[in-house]
Amino acid sequence: MRKIKDDSEGYVFSLDLLLALIPLTILLGMATADMDAMFYLTQEGVYQSSLQRVATDAASALLETSGTPHNWEQTGNPSVVGIAKFSDSAQAPIENDISSAKLGGLNSTNLNELIGPEYGYFINITTARNNSPYYSLGTYNNSAQNIARVERLVQLAKFEVVSEGTGVRNTGSPRDFTSPPNPFQTNMAYNNQFNYYVLVYNYGITSARVVINGQTIVPPNDFQNNIPFVRRIIPSNILQNQTELRDNSVVLQQVASKPGEYFDAYVVRVPKGTPEDQITLENARPILGRFVMYVWVK
Repeated sequence: MRKIKDDSEGYVFSLDLLLALIPLTILLGMATADMDAMFYLTQEGVYQSSLQRVATDAASALLETSGTPHNWEQTGNPSVVGIAKFSDSAQAPIENDISSAKLGGLNSTNLNELIGPEYGYFINITTARNNSPYYSLGTYNNSAQNIARVERLVQLAKFEVVSEGTGVRNTGSPRDFTSPPNPFQTNMAYNNQFNYYVLVYNYGITSARVVINGQTIVPPNDFQNNIPFVRRIIPSNILQNQTELRDNSVVLQQVASKPGEYFDAYVVRVPKGTPEDQITLENARPILGRFVMYVWVK
C-alpha cells in the first residue's frame, strides 16, 4: 500500500506541473507572435525620433540664425539659409524675429540644401491672433507614413518699410528723404525677389509729387479731391539693378498745402506675387505669428 501511495503522489505532482506549464506555454507563444510587432514599434519610435530631430534642427537653423553670410538675401546665394533678422548693432541674429527680406528670398533650392534632398517639407506661417494665412512654402504630403511637426511663435511683418517721409508739408523746394540709418537700396537679387511700392497717406494735400530715380511715380493729380490713400508700384526697370546694393533716389516735389495739412510717404518692399490690396502700412507693422514646419522622408 505504501508503494502505491508514493506512486500516486508522483502522478499528481506531474499533472500539476503540466497544468501549470500550459498557460506559460500560451504566454510564450503569444510573446513570440508579438515579437515582430514589438520590434516594429521600437524601430518606429527610433525612426520618428530621428525625423523629429531633423525637423527641429531645420526650424532652429531658420529661426535662430540669419544664415551664412548673414546678409545672404542681398546676393540670393546663401551657404546656409536662415531667416532671423540680423542686428547690426549687436552683430548677432534676433532669434524668432523673421526678416521679410530673407523670407522673400527663401526658396525650395536653399531649403532643400538645409534639410537634405531625402526629405520633403511644408512650411506654413499664420498670424497668431486670427490664424490668417501669411506665408507658405512646399506642399503638405497627406500620404506620408511619418510626419514630424515643429511649431514656434515668431515676430513678423508682411512687408518692410525701406524709406519714409512723414509729416511732409509745403517746403517750397524738392526734399530728399531716406530711411534711417541707410538709404533705400536695391540690386539684382532684390529686384528678382521683390516689388516696391510707394504708399501715400494724405492729410489735406492737394498737389504733390513723389519721384524715384528721376521718374514721377505719384503725380500731382493723384492728390486731387482729397484722396486719402495712394498706392503706386515702382517699375523695376528704374531701380538700381547691379550685383552690389546701390542707393535709389527718393524725392518729394511741388508740395502745395495749407497750414496743418501734410502727407506721409513710404516705400515698402513686398514679395513678388503679393496681392495689391494687401499692401498697406498696417501690414508692414510687426505682429505675432505662428510658424509650423512639417518634415517627412520622401
